[in-house]
Amino acid sequence: MNFSSIEGRDKFNLAELRSRLRTKVMCNLLPRGQKSDKQFMKKLFKWTIACCLLGVLGVLLHLNVALYYQPTIIWQNSQAVNKDVLRQLTFLKKYLKAGGGKEMQRIFPEGFVFMHALYGMAWYETAKSLTPHSPVLREPESELIRKTAAWPMN
Repeated sequence: MNFSSIEGRDKFNLAELRSRLRTKVMCNLLPRGQKSDKQFMKKLFKWTIACCLLGVLGVLLHLNVALYYQPTIIWQNSQAVNKDVLRQLTFLKKYLKAGGGKEMQRIFPEGFVFMHALYGMAWYETAKSLTPHSPVLREPESELIRKTAAWPMN
């Protein structure tokens, strides 16, 4: 059929015919069971909204759990000591003794210094609230004495 030979009065029908032909071809190209792009877009929209809502729900759940977190407190000589912080300090000590400072140095240019400074400042913040003769302070004091004894003296 030659579309250019149709008269002006039939041009509207020509446009309609072209659109029907294009729709028919597009429907044959879509996967079986999917009738249009509109349905696909609806499904995509629903999945996007579901994923966003799931993310918001996860954030709210995390905030709820974090809101009700209570650290484990132990009492030594009528002083409160956060047991969770002591566990973290023990972990850092073991990590540093196992070569964690050198591993951090390999990853970051100032990693060795950063790890030791982090460990020292964490002990400082913990010790700041304790009395000088607290049994908790024996560990950082002995470590400080051991470390400074290894420094060369001029």
